[in-house]
Order: sequence, then C-alpha cells, then structure tokens
Amino acid sequence: MKKVIVCLFFAWLLAACGQNESTDGTEGIKAEPEEEAVVALEEDNESGEKEDTGEAEESDANEESEAAVAPDVQDDSEVDAAHILQKSFEAMSELTSVHMNASMDIHEKIDDREVIEEKTIDMTMLLQEPYSKHFALEIQSNSNEPIISEVYELPDSHYIHSSVHDVAWGTIPNPNGSQQPSPFVVEATLDNHLAFSSNFEVSEDGNEYVLTFSGAYDQFMTSVYGGAVEMLQKIGKEFPMELEDVINSYKITIDKDTFYVKYYNIHYEGQVSDGDLGYFVGIDGAVTVDEYNEHNEIIVPQEVLDEAVTMVDNAGNPLIGE
Repeated sequence: MKKVIVCLFFAWLLAACGQNESTDGTEGIKAEPEEEAVVALEEDNESGEKEDTGEAEESDANEESEAAVAPDVQDDSEVDAAHILQKSFEAMSELTSVHMNASMDIHEKIDDREVIEEKTIDMTMLLQEPYSKHFALEIQSNSNEPIISEVYELPDSHYIHSSVHDVAWGTIPNPNGSQQPSPFVVEATLDNHLAFSSNFEVSEDGNEYVLTFSGAYDQFMTSVYGGAVEMLQKIGKEFPMELEDVINSYKITIDKDTFYVKYYNIHYEGQVSDGDLGYFVGIDGAVTVDEYNEHNEIIVPQEVLDEAVTMVDNAGNPLIGE
C-alpha cells in the first residue's frame, strides 16, 4: 500500500513539476531534489511493507464487511405506503383475535341548533372459528337520553342488551349463521385496501409508521381494515352527499416490527349551504387496536344466559336488532 502511496505522491510531484515548468521554467532545478525525495520515501517504507500489507488486508476486510451489511439497509422503496399497507394486511390477516377501543366526538349544527354526541365502543373479536365478538356501545348526547348497549355475537345466536329496550337481555338466532365477522381474514379485500395507497403519505415516529391519508371519506373507509370499518360504522355518522368545504385528516399508525395496526385517527368536517338552511358537521375519532391473539373464546356470562328473553315473532323474525 505504501508503494502505491509513493507512486501517487510521485505522480503528484510530476504534476507539480509540469505546473512549475509552464509557469517559471524551473524544471531542471526542481527535478533532482524531488527524485531524491521519492527514492528516500521508497527506502524508508520498504521495512514496513509487511505491516502495511496487513493494514491493507484489514481495510479490505472492513470494506467487504460493509458490503455484506449494505443489503440489510432498508431501501426507500420499501417504506412507501403500498409496501407498508400490504405487509400490515398480511400480518393482520394472521391474527386469531384482537381487541379494539374506539371513540368518536360528533359536533353538528343545524341552523341554530347544536347537537353534540360522544360515542364509544369497546370490542373483542375472534377472527377464526368460532367467529364471535363482544362489544359495548355507549352514546352520550346533549339532545337525547344516553344509549347504552352490549352485545355478544356467537355463531348460533346473539345476546343483546340496550337501554332503549324493555327487557334486560334479549336473544335472537344469529341472522347470518356462522360466519366470520370481519374481512380481516378475507384475502380479496387486499385489492380494496391498496386501492388508494397513493393517497397516503408515510412518516416515521420512533418504532412506528404513520400513514396520513388525503382523500374522500369513502376512499379512506375502503382502505381501512374490516374490523375498524365495522366499529366506525357502529359509531359513525351518515353524511349528506352534498357536503361542501370538506376537510379530511386520517392517519393509520403501524408498528414497524410486527406491522400490526395500532391506531386509527380521524378528523372530518364539512357543511351544507342551501338557502336559509345551514348544516355543519365535525368529527374527531380514534381507534386503538391491541391484545393481538390474546383471546380464545367469547364467553356469555351465566347471568346473561339466565335473563335472556327470546325476541322473535311467530314467524321467527327478530324483534330487536343490535
């Protein structure tokens, strides 16, 4: 390696000589001492050649080590929204159970009347046989009495409590039979999930990816996992189709290691102006997802089984819903 350095140094001196020759014509004066200096450097470094060769080998080994590590560095293309959403979909599709807690604050103004609602839902879902879920729903409003509901959905029957019904608990046959409650595990939904991936902007927050969505509400709902869609539909709000000045802000937070969804955050607002009629709606919602694969069954408490009244008419049609 030192010989290489000496050769480079010699070439540099020659370049310097050429520069000097072109400027002041002193080539004859400069050549002899420079050549002596080069010879001296060669002689001085011959004794350390073996040691320097070892340093070169060590340097080459380091370069090879760095080259071996390089493929593990995550490429920018691997952290785009489509890649993250697909990896997350695959991870979530393998779940056997999940717990979700959601809240939604809704502020509506119809002419001069304000309606403020706070909806919360707590849900545990089994995503493989026996497909089941349990959820508790509460709606607080400044214009109506609070509504408190609780539901156990089993493959063969539903057990339902609601503060708007006269009975403490009612039971009806599962109107859909044994089926999966969520498209978490339906492979065909991947296309829908990725349909608007270009509308997501990716950022990173510690060990999490944060995907921020810009687009219409129905596009976002198409992109959201089935379990979250099911929750949002239960606590959501139907919007007039003619909403104007709509502002959307939707975020999905995904764990970098597991690719499990951890949070959904939603902000939505819009208004309608139609002559004298004025309407405004603003929504802030959040869904927390956790307890992955921690549940094996949904158990209906014995007191619920004891109190449940069959709620069907003579034709077997359910008299109450969820």
